[in-house]
Amino acid sequence: MATVSEPRQQNGHSDPRAHLEQTIDQLLTKIWEIMVQLNEYDSENKWAVSRSLTDLVACFEEVNILQEKIQHIQVPMKVIEFIDEGRNPDIFMADYVDEVMQENQAVKVKNEAIQ
Repeated sequence: MATVSEPRQQNGHSDPRAHLEQTIDQLLTKIWEIMVQLNEYDSENKWAVSRSLTDLVACFEEVNILQEKIQHIQVPMKVIEFIDEGRNPDIFMADYVDEVMQENQAVKVKNEAIQ
């Protein structure tokens, strides 16, 4: 399996989340390659399919190892529900940031009024 490029650095240490993202990207690429190989399958390319499947298993093993390093990251249920509905989590974050900024502004106005 081609190794995943070196993950981004965070405080001089490798970032396991970035490494996981890169590994998942590689996993999706491998799945796509296997789909293409299977659509064009003949006896001559069975070794290529076999190698791709081996690479896919290696990607899954790496994901399994990396998931242990990011167990401390918690994703709110609202975000998971948002994704389950087929919506973009980036939109959720943008809306959430806007909401927090509005609340912050309201609290700031109240604090200024009290002072």
